[in-house]
Amino acid sequence: MMPKSSSPLLSWTVYTNLLIVRVIIAPFLPGYIHPDEFFQGGQELWFGCDSTPPWEFQPQHALRSVLPPIAMTWMPLRLYSWIFRRSLMSLSGQEVLVIPRLACAVASILLVDVTIWKLTRQCETMHYERNGGVPLSVLLVASAWPSILMLSRPFSNTMETFCVVALFGIVIHECLQLDIPKQPSSPLFDTVFAIRVGIICALGIFTRFTFAFFVAPILLFLLYTMVHQRSHRSRPLFYAFLWMLLSFAASSSLIIIMDTKYYQGMLDLQKESWTLDLASFKVPFLSLEVVLTPLNALHYNSQISNLKDHGLHPRWTHALVNMFILYGPLTLVAYFSIFEIPLNTSTSPKQPHKKSTLILVSQTTIVFGLAALSAAPHQEPRFLLPMVIFLAIVGNSLLKGARVWRYFLLLWIIFNVALLTLYGLLHQAGVVHSMSAIGSSMASRTPSLWIYWRTYMPPTFLTRRSHQGSDEAVCNKGNRILDLKGSSMQTLLQTLESELHCDASATTELNKPISSSLQMVIPHLIEKDLVLAGWRQLDLSGRAYDFSFVSDFGPHLTTEDFPSIDMTSSIRSLSGYFRLGVYEVSCKRIK
Repeated sequence: MMPKSSSPLLSWTVYTNLLIVRVIIAPFLPGYIHPDEFFQGGQELWFGCDSTPPWEFQPQHALRSVLPPIAMTWMPLRLYSWIFRRSLMSLSGQEVLVIPRLACAVASILLVDVTIWKLTRQCETMHYERNGGVPLSVLLVASAWPSILMLSRPFSNTMETFCVVALFGIVIHECLQLDIPKQPSSPLFDTVFAIRVGIICALGIFTRFTFAFFVAPILLFLLYTMVHQRSHRSRPLFYAFLWMLLSFAASSSLIIIMDTKYYQGMLDLQKESWTLDLASFKVPFLSLEVVLTPLNALHYNSQISNLKDHGLHPRWTHALVNMFILYGPLTLVAYFSIFEIPLNTSTSPKQPHKKSTLILVSQTTIVFGLAALSAAPHQEPRFLLPMVIFLAIVGNSLLKGARVWRYFLLLWIIFNVALLTLYGLLHQAGVVHSMSAIGSSMASRTPSLWIYWRTYMPPTFLTRRSHQGSDEAVCNKGNRILDLKGSSMQTLLQTLESELHCDASATTELNKPISSSLQMVIPHLIEKDLVLAGWRQLDLSGRAYDFSFVSDFGPHLTTEDFPSIDMTSSIRSLSGYFRLGVYEVSCKRIK
């Protein structure tokens, strides 16, 4: 990754290796970034072994459109099962995990990388005629850890990013064509362009309502450009606006119909074949049975009482914390650009009009997007995933020829390697490993109840096992997963009392307890930090239990309960902090 003086061969070599990491390595990494990558992407919704759907997809809430999980998860898996002549519901947990990730990784290259490449080339034609290498903006996107990890996973934010970059690409490309003389038979802002804008806006809004925050400056720029073109009469512009509205309305209507039928229980995507029965659709617009997921989500997120359940943050969290978590030193470059702090002190000619337009729209989108998202008190880093597009474009402009380039490059590499290791290999990785083990080698163990405590939500679809030559369900119904989340110690002990019906007198075979043992999955660091005195022979309210170590999975790091590490301990002892342990809890036998 070198700016101006880099050779085309070097840039292509770097980019090729980054693509290999994104497509071939990243989809198989066990790191668990956030529960929404499993619970909003469709994997747990349609393939989970728990019959209860994620709460956002329950009819009483209906906060999520089914379109994004259909596009990112259901369709790739359906295509995969068709190619290999498999039943859709006979796929294993690993197949359900990896195939959607591969599809998202490829889509991110075709949409994000290609769009940024085309826009950069369009603004810097002379440079590419001389160079022919990979643009710095594309290298910045390809080397950013959110692109490698998050864009290759079925987050709703991933789909949102795809929609944002698609709209950004066609709008900027069309507007920059104004500097090129066009034939009378090839007008700007034609019908096809207008229809594409309407469809993309509909897809984006129904993916996440925050899509509007990112594209508002882009659409305003489009409106300004269309209105201020003297060479166009008002009549063609009127038709362009009309086609945008019609395509947006038509696309939205189809999505609304799909969502409404899904939440009415009339669209079962777990079947091998399904049809949308429009004949039985009761004109929901008239009967008020329509499901408008963007409005439901907006209403839910506008209530502070609802957001308290997910955590409240200061309004500056996005700008001063989350941007740096996702983009590190590139965030500073963007802020310097917005506040016009020069990184390159050498004299250079004025930027071409095309390039300055592209940068101005990107800067405006960064500022407006940050301001709009910061208005809500619940702020998570993944909400800023679409920012990678605009940060790369701004960085491409400021870093070329800048004297700080070498320092930036060093920080950029260290930052992304560190975060890629953290979220790709360490963060909650034991949950993924352990759930996969429940569906394979550990599935034959006697205990049928698995209690997860102080971990992220366990995705039950990972316990699915592939049955060769059988189309039957692959979930082991004998295994039950109980997620205690980050509850207190008292809740854990109460759960043990209710699930293990042990009595001190019930110790003989003739008087066998109802459930004699279960598995508890817990980070080792919790055991060490809480110092559970005598927990291996615990006596609660006359009920006696034994705790015995079974296995562990790692590496596993939970940032919510970060360990207080004793630096005088050995390396082997320190590594024990970063494991997820499995303990068998059984009724204590009194001799």
